[in-house]
Amino acid sequence: MEVILLILAGLTIFFFIYSLLSWRFVNKAEVNRRLKHLVDELDDEQKEKLKEKRRKQILEFNQAARRMGTRFTTKEKLQVLQNQLTAAGLQLHAEEYIVFRIIFTLLLFFLTNLITGSIFMGIIGLFAGWMLPKIWIKRRIDQRLQRFNEQLPEALNTMVSSLRAGFSFPQALQTAADEMDDPISTELDTVIREMQWGRTLEEALNNLKVRVPSYDLELLIEAVVVQRQVGGNLATIISTIVNTIRERNRIQRQIRTLTAQGRLSGYVVGFLPFGLGIVIYLMDENYILTLFRNPLGIALVVVGVISSLLGFLMIKKIVTIEV
Repeated sequence: MEVILLILAGLTIFFFIYSLLSWRFVNKAEVNRRLKHLVDELDDEQKEKLKEKRRKQILEFNQAARRMGTRFTTKEKLQVLQNQLTAAGLQLHAEEYIVFRIIFTLLLFFLTNLITGSIFMGIIGLFAGWMLPKIWIKRRIDQRLQRFNEQLPEALNTMVSSLRAGFSFPQALQTAADEMDDPISTELDTVIREMQWGRTLEEALNNLKVRVPSYDLELLIEAVVVQRQVGGNLATIISTIVNTIRERNRIQRQIRTLTAQGRLSGYVVGFLPFGLGIVIYLMDENYILTLFRNPLGIALVVVGVISSLLGFLMIKKIVTIEV
């Protein structure tokens, strides 16, 4: 009976989270395809009412999420979080992200506590539920930034060819945006739209630098800004930057290959004690809880945690080589 209740609870939580995410990140094309035969039977007035009703639902949800999100943080932190979400390529407001994060944290806490029957494991689930979305955002930012940096040399080559053909710099940006894929095409389109809305080229490029924290991109933007102030052959400057970026990427790949074993050792040193502690707790909780009931055991746990963190940080510092 307990197993059936656990399965039902797990399925309920899973479908609840899935329904929230599906409603927020719904694929409009898929919805339109599924409902096409129903919508075709409605007249124009009924179709417009359905669209208006959906717009109101989305607006009410966004407003409720923003009101709830502003209660947990300040406007400055919301702006920083919004920049992170934009850098991750997510069409999500910072307030909505905070609400989803809180819901996910509470659900994971109750699910862990229900499955294990231990408040200690529930606290671990609470901590994991709070940290996992942040780790996921960070991973998406790193992946998107890596794709951006990989596409940047090819996009710059396209811009150089356009400039040598007589195009202006905004026209060269448009050409690169048309020929490249996401994420660089999306970011260049955003720069072009901002210039069309009245912002200067420098302002649009600085906003791009905020959205995409790339050292290679920062190098390009500074070169473009300096060239517009003092003059010079922009095509030649960008061509030189392309060669520099490619050489840096080659050296970074070589360093990453040579330091792979050291990075793996750092992960083992940092996370193996915690993982082993959880496994022992699940096997026999009384065996490991002795450490937390005795003052000497607590001191040993503190020393062990500090030693593991120091070892992880030292190994990370050793294998991190800036190019």
